[in-house]
Amino acid sequence: VEAHNFDIRKHLLEYDNVMNQQRTVVYDLRNKALSSEDMSATVLEAITETIEDKVAKEADPGIHREEWNLKGLVDELAFVLMRPLRHEDFETDSHEELSERAKAAGEQAYHGRESEFGPEVMREIERHLYLYTLDEHWRDHLYELDHLKAGINLRAYGQRDPLIEYKKEAFTLFEALVRETREDFVQRLFRVQLEGAEPVQPR
Repeated sequence: VEAHNFDIRKHLLEYDNVMNQQRTVVYDLRNKALSSEDMSATVLEAITETIEDKVAKEADPGIHREEWNLKGLVDELAFVLMRPLRHEDFETDSHEELSERAKAAGEQAYHGRESEFGPEVMREIERHLYLYTLDEHWRDHLYELDHLKAGINLRAYGQRDPLIEYKKEAFTLFEALVRETREDFVQRLFRVQLEGAEPVQPR
């Protein structure tokens, strides 16, 4: 009985260790944001990675050019960046060129927001939005991990190790957390308005 109870406690600690490792990563991100006076490089990186995800989704370099969904890509970019984009500006047969044009549009949109708010206000907005978005997604992620842990032992009926399955699925969930946090943050950055300011409508 003692050995059985020990095994149970050991497995619970291993489950908790997965969560603690992820918590360490998230708290490192939070602390960097809190202590940073200028997050602009991190923000530009987030915009670039979000755009690269969109390009890979709608214009996979592994498929023929005729199968690219350029219209869908430009519409998605316009939605994320909250600015009008012309489809003809993205007409190219080169995936690398397409990616560069998309990222250039992202940088231009970012600098436009910075000019709109001013550098000092922009730095405060970036930090506040990033922390808010990260905390929101982290709370949801903890709930998902608890839900996953509650039902993971059923995997044993399929001759699979519940702990290994938990680690794999927890990692997949964490990858989604990072990706979704980044995209939500970028979208909010291009939509936020200062109180009393006139909202900017996409043309």
